[in-house]
Parts: sequence; C-alpha cells; structure tokens
Amino acid sequence: PPQGAAGVQSVRVTTNSQQYVDAPPFGYYDAPVVSAVSPTTGPRDGGTLLTLHGSHFAGGSRYLCRWAHDVNASLGSAAAVEGRVGTHFSRDYEWEEGTHFGAPTVDATYDSAAPHVLRCVTPAGLDFGALRLEVSLNAQEFSSSFVNYSAYDPPLLHALSPSSGPTDGATHVRVRGVALAGGSHYLCRFGDVATVNATYVSDSRLDCTAPAHTSGLHSLEVSVDSYNFTYDAVPFSYYPEPEV
Repeated sequence: PPQGAAGVQSVRVTTNSQQYVDAPPFGYYDAPVVSAVSPTTGPRDGGTLLTLHGSHFAGGSRYLCRWAHDVNASLGSAAAVEGRVGTHFSRDYEWEEGTHFGAPTVDATYDSAAPHVLRCVTPAGLDFGALRLEVSLNAQEFSSSFVNYSAYDPPLLHALSPSSGPTDGATHVRVRGVALAGGSHYLCRFGDVATVNATYVSDSRLDCTAPAHTSGLHSLEVSVDSYNFTYDAVPFSYYPEPEV
C-alpha cells in the first residue's frame, strides 16, 4: 500500500478498473521505537518475561519480538525506517512460525492501558552473547531500534565455602560453579526469600554475605540478572549463635 497518515483507511478493489467493491480496512501506524528492555539479560533456555518500553506501539494487528545478530536481519523493515507501515499485508512468505529471516521470533502482548509497553517471553535456544531485540506490529516490518539483549548459558552451582554460618548472618560465602559470567545484576538467595547482592569474581566464583535467617538447612541459589535463579539447591546451614 502507499504511505498514509496513521489511522484506519478504507480500501476498495476492482477487477476491471471500473466497478469497485469495499475491502477490509487497512490500518496505518507510526513506526514503533523500542527505547529499553528489562531485564537486559537472560538464560539461553528461555522463559524470561521481558518488558519493552518505547513509543508508537498502538495500532498493531500481530505483535512480535525478534532476536537477531546484525543490522541485516531487519530485511523487510524499510517501510518502518522511512515512515509509516501497515497492520495488514497480502504476502506472508517472509513469516515462518518461530523465526523471521532465521532469527528467533515469539508473539508479544500489548495492552492499551499501558500504551508504551510490550511484553514477550524469551524462547529457548537463543544464541550466546549480545543480540539485537526488535519488535513488529504486523508480523512483517520490524523496528530498527538496536536495543541490546544478552543471552547466557544457565549457571550451575557446585559448592559453598563455608557451607554454614550463624543465624545472625554476616558470613562471607564463596559460591563455586560454572557459567557465572555474562550477568547484569548478581544476587544470592538463602532459602525462599532472603536475597542479597553478590559480587562477580570469575566465571566460576561469586561472593556474597549471608543475611540473618532462621536456623536449619536452607538451599542457596544465585541469579545473574536479578530475575532468573538457579535451582541447584546447594545447602547452606544456619546454626544458633554460640553462647560463651
């Protein structure tokens, strides 16, 4: 379709250049712009709920999130770059369920009550490292916002040193494991709710300070993005403060 002002436009078609009949309306929207995503990192096995902030998200017909490596992955988005794009299209040869030009793609959700927000859940199998996250409002043209999202291998915990401490907390704990690099916000969680900041030392070590907790055996888990936690259940034992 030709360029047009944002909004719904009527469409009429003819087969002989004389008699016209009404067709389903075509909606134009301003090209979407993504300004930020939260969280900015997540595991490659997927399942992370992302909140995307930006503008011009209204007026779409099918919302998508896509993760790609380079600028060439935005083939088909020239109209979005130049101005306004449409919500309906006649050719879907570019669309294959789960991918778009080979880039992982999933459905996104839009709520008119929060017009500057889109949400989507990361798919499994994202490539490791920095990726370019873009959105589409019609499953064809994508944004060109160059918002970065990084996928990491899920960390695996092996051991704690020490593996016990007093219920008053303040024990400096070294957490040993693998695939601890590539995070954005490191946390240790003792039990179900006691969460503290952690310090990245190396790909195989994080340090954190145990908070006060009830006595007994509790699992310690870590997060490298403040959202997704491990589920290795490495035990940490709290004991009552000794009396002298």
